[in-house]
Amino acid sequence: MNQEEQGRKISELIAKCWADEGFKQKVLADPAATLRAEGLELPADLSYVAHENTEKVVHLIIPGKPTELSDEDLGHVAGGTCQVAGTCAFNQGPAPPVGFSFPCANSSLGCF
Repeated sequence: MNQEEQGRKISELIAKCWADEGFKQKVLADPAATLRAEGLELPADLSYVAHENTEKVVHLIIPGKPTELSDEDLGHVAGGTCQVAGTCAFNQGPAPPVGFSFPCANSSLGCF
């Protein structure tokens, strides 16, 4: 599944969370197992945590500090073009999915 397909699938799963309280609770309780069961490809060596934004609580995701950025990575940061699953931490894409954070190949750049 490519990043675009993964992004579409994530959007579908968020809509399912909004429509189905039981499913949302499963995602919140065990996001990795639930998302894998729904067909998402998630690296096994990473931990996953799901949070729900509410009217009174918004979760801020702070990416890990990069150790070293290539010229290409710096170009993405400066240009805000690091796109993963249709969202971008640099406000160049749509808002990140509510309550979800997914690592990407360039997680040091703040991709959601």
